[in-house]
Amino acid sequence: MSEQESLAVAEDMTRRGAHDGAAKIYTALLQSPDANTRLESVFRLAGIAMAAGDYDTAIGYYRAIVDSNPGLYRVRLELAQAHFMNRDYQEAEFHFQFVRATAGLPAEVADKIDEFMALIRQQKNWTLDFVFGVVPDSNLNSAGTAKEECLNTVIGPMCRPLETAKSGTGLRLNTEGNYYTRFTKRFGLRTTLGINALDFPGSDFDDAFVYFASGPRYAFDRAEISLQPTMAARWYAGDFYNYSYGLRFDTNWQLSGRWLLGSGATIRQSHYDTDYVQDALGGYDWGLCLRPRYYLSNKSFIMAGLGFDQSHTAIKSYSADTISYSLGYFGEFWWGFTFLGRVDLLNTEYRDSRLVVIDGALVEKTRSDHLWQFYARISNNKLGWYKILSRRCLIPMQRAILTFRAISSTSTAWKSKSSGGFSQYST
Repeated sequence: MSEQESLAVAEDMTRRGAHDGAAKIYTALLQSPDANTRLESVFRLAGIAMAAGDYDTAIGYYRAIVDSNPGLYRVRLELAQAHFMNRDYQEAEFHFQFVRATAGLPAEVADKIDEFMALIRQQKNWTLDFVFGVVPDSNLNSAGTAKEECLNTVIGPMCRPLETAKSGTGLRLNTEGNYYTRFTKRFGLRTTLGINALDFPGSDFDDAFVYFASGPRYAFDRAEISLQPTMAARWYAGDFYNYSYGLRFDTNWQLSGRWLLGSGATIRQSHYDTDYVQDALGGYDWGLCLRPRYYLSNKSFIMAGLGFDQSHTAIKSYSADTISYSLGYFGEFWWGFTFLGRVDLLNTEYRDSRLVVIDGALVEKTRSDHLWQFYARISNNKLGWYKILSRRCLIPMQRAILTFRAISSTSTAWKSKSSGGFSQYST
């Protein structure tokens, strides 16, 4: 028989329920020199696996097609449904959102996807995000550009050298896990555990932050909200630094087929381990943020961030307002490659002046900091730990093969005392 005749026979056997015989024909056709025949055979094998409830196998087949042809929205839709049936809700949501952004998507398909998305919000049991990367930093100690400062005295100028910028390359680990306890179909408890760690050679600039939060969560058809009391602890330069407690509010909204919007608010009280640091920096801070995302197509999206953070410290000259901006892009390409890039800009204005030496005189000035950073990740979906861990325990994430983050020198400017300013939100 020709390949087309073999495909027709296998399709007829599938309709009659002779799945084993059809699978043998499709498996043999995987050796075909014709790419379309191989593609059709893989797709049909995935369908047979779905009918048998073998969702892991079906996911592997569908994933192989999407990796090579990320624009095939029908196959991605099948992949999303396979993940949903396998209770891999985070992966299912990822692919459903891409399909939902397909231009010219039939209305009945869009409505069905919205139903799946609502069910995911109600049924998901856990999510886990994990990032491990290399961090080159050009100014670890946030030093200014001046080499020394001098003060004019009756016996002449007296000078002291200033700290110069120290650079280095470290490793960063960011991970956050969420577990959802359901009391009703829509209402339950969200529990969050996160770790952010930065390690440089030596211990002078090591920084580790661990946080825990747990509180009520409600799922709507197109949104979810949660309110969580939080506790956190930080270690800096190898020693315990401070602990904090507060409140965290998060929302996520599906505005349309292409628009998603995340937003949040935080407030927390901080206590420092060392008395003199507590006397200077003890206090509270609060922040607001917006995180819109727009899907350009069924294989790429752009994301943005806007945040405001205000800190209140015991010594007012250390209190600051910061506004942050973020812009990023994610895209899937041929052969399973993905790219994620993001640029962040943070502008910090301190809210009171302090005494500094400028041009040989002791003057009262207010500090202003500006920092940018660039983050990039290249991944390949064909690389991973599928053969090592059981599917139920596999972290549902993109497998990164290269992660890079660059942080610029912190530009410090001293200026005349001014009132107010805008400030930061930290993601």
